[in-house]
Amino acid sequence: FRDIYIFIAILAVVEVGFSCAFGGIAYPRRMEWHADGKSPFMVPIWDLFDLQEVSDVSDGANSLAPFIGMVLLAIYLFISQILLINLLIAMMNTSYAEANKKSEEEWAASRASSIRELRMLLPVPPPLS
Repeated sequence: FRDIYIFIAILAVVEVGFSCAFGGIAYPRRMEWHADGKSPFMVPIWDLFDLQEVSDVSDGANSLAPFIGMVLLAIYLFISQILLINLLIAMMNTSYAEANKKSEEEWAASRASSIRELRMLLPVPPPLS
């Protein structure tokens, strides 16, 4: 679970950063906090699940700089949906490789312990005992 916690922390930093960026280019009258996607601060969170309309960022009625809004949205989607997901996959792959290596060592230690215990209990091989 350590990998997921690190991923969520990185994603939260990206979400907060882009929320502030979208809030910075919004009209002052639009700087309200709504959970339904009307707030510029909620744009990254809704876009993470593809629930936001592109026109909410790109038209002049909602933003001081529609081109900057589109560029920010494209950068955000690239970072959150491609880079961060690939980062999560790589982190989990590394954890799996470490766990697999440890499991092989534990299996070998368990087998050696079983053989030693059987030699102590049965000094003669089973067909002769």
